[in-house]
Amino acid sequence: MKKEKMIGAMALAFTVMMIFSSMTVFAAPPQPMTRQGIANLDGVAVGDGMEISAWADGVKYVANNTYYGDGTYKVNVPGNDPDVTTEKDGADDNELVVYWMSDGTNWYIANEVDNFVSASDILGDLNFTSASQPYMAKIWEIVPEPSSGNDFIWIAAPDTWNASAYSIKTDNWTGMSLNGVAQYKSNTAGTWSAWYVDLGGNQRLNFSGDIELVWADPNGNVAGGNAVVIDRVEYGSINTEPANTIMPNAVKVSGAGKALKRAGTVSSPTDTENCSSDFSEVDADYPLLWTAQPVYNLWVEKDTVNGDAILHWDDAGSPPGGYNIYESTDPLAAWPWTALATGVNGTSYTHASAVSDANSHFYIVRATDGSTEGGNSSMAFVAKFDVVNNADKGDINWVSIPDEIFAAARDLNGDGKLSASDIVIDIEGGTGDGTNTKIDQIAYWDANGQTTGAVYSYTEDPFSGNGWGGTDFTITPGMAVSLQATSSFTWVTNGTDSGTNGYDIINNADKGDINWVSVPFTIKDMNGDGKITASDIVLQIEGGTGDGTNTKIDQIAYWDANGQTTGAVYSYTEDPFSGNGWGGTDFTITPGMAVSLQATSSFTWTPELVQDEVTQ
Repeated sequence: MKKEKMIGAMALAFTVMMIFSSMTVFAAPPQPMTRQGIANLDGVAVGDGMEISAWADGVKYVANNTYYGDGTYKVNVPGNDPDVTTEKDGADDNELVVYWMSDGTNWYIANEVDNFVSASDILGDLNFTSASQPYMAKIWEIVPEPSSGNDFIWIAAPDTWNASAYSIKTDNWTGMSLNGVAQYKSNTAGTWSAWYVDLGGNQRLNFSGDIELVWADPNGNVAGGNAVVIDRVEYGSINTEPANTIMPNAVKVSGAGKALKRAGTVSSPTDTENCSSDFSEVDADYPLLWTAQPVYNLWVEKDTVNGDAILHWDDAGSPPGGYNIYESTDPLAAWPWTALATGVNGTSYTHASAVSDANSHFYIVRATDGSTEGGNSSMAFVAKFDVVNNADKGDINWVSIPDEIFAAARDLNGDGKLSASDIVIDIEGGTGDGTNTKIDQIAYWDANGQTTGAVYSYTEDPFSGNGWGGTDFTITPGMAVSLQATSSFTWVTNGTDSGTNGYDIINNADKGDINWVSVPFTIKDMNGDGKITASDIVLQIEGGTGDGTNTKIDQIAYWDANGQTTGAVYSYTEDPFSGNGWGGTDFTITPGMAVSLQATSSFTWTPELVQDEVTQ
């Protein structure tokens, strides 16, 4: 009997053991991580109704509104159940949790982050700042298999979007930074555009997968400096985590040349956290091919308040790679020049301190698709030269005026032309009482009359008041002016030389043949010695310096402001022993220096420039 009972007990035990061995043992699901405290924006507690949400790897897992009227918040962050392998339904153990705040229109990311710990309870404020927040850009279109070429995407973002702090990644691809990567806007819609991004290869994306737009605060404050997923899209037959989350997937891309495109408009893209409803399959939108072309109508503005130079130009067909800004302190310097910036979006650029520093600056802008550049723009400049008051000898300075193409750069009195008062405003800051600290007279040379032409000067009048008066004469291309200096100073002038304006040079047989003319600040070096000299002017006008090269001029000189007399002279001479030709001092012409030409006939001189004028 005992033996039978023992056998029965053993059989029961074996049966129980077999049952348990066939059962799957499930781990206990993770408990939520709780965080609570006060939400502050720019150091001030927010009111009720602000949504505080917790995100992990670009997925929002929980959201609650602030309450109690003092910014109090509480969020219970779910953990990812390890037994549910088909879907990531919360944060993994130790995964980074990022906190967002929104009022329905504006979005902010907290400085604070946490690493998920099951059943933990965190008491702490969340601090948000309105500065250094990302644009809420959205992945607009995904082209994982274009008909040819690299995989690419379109991103819906503001026209002013700067992609340098963003990157693209997937769960299966480490991704790439968008800093310096060719991207350009198309389908402009108000203040937002679809930006094309070439992913740099044809195996970056699959017919099924996920893609993330990631941002990191360049200042290292928001989200503790960690990279934050700004937008995430899941599509196709994803059935395992981490690529598959609680966010429903969009459809699978069916073939080459197809794309997934977000609903809504570029300026108002739909985002319901449900990719299956946000995206649908369409024919891929391919970028329009950009034809390399030069940048037109470059000009430079002086910001005298901040001491900066602001470059402006016309759009060159929305180049994919934006614009590259080049600078040199010498307009004759060999290429390549220093690149101040590359991939600039928009049609302006500020060169900090270019007005207030001690150097002259010359600029060229080129459009680019990210690899190939278009042609040069015109050459714009901020040039600096000395105006002299010599208490012992005098105060006259003959100076060149930039042959300005663009009135916006130099028309400071708003009359639509360049006139004497514009020069006064540029130097003195105005034309009223007390605006004679640097100059008190400006005049020009009348080549026809061989005398000083109209005069615009500062006068003191107890009846009508002190200020500038006389003839506010128009400054025409090529006209030099004389400045009567009340003190010595450095004049910072700005401009863009024209390569099409002709300078009329006069020979008046009855009265004389002297012409005071401006020398373009970007004139071409004709003799190849790396500087601008008197012989360069002769070569441009006469075509040479040998025998018979005096059909238009036979002398060139400059004004020595320190000595208040004509400086060095370079002239044509006839010599039966050494031969006829140009000789004397082939003096250097520095930016801002005017010259006097002694004409043997009347003619029009159109100066050749280092860089041709580029306008449209």
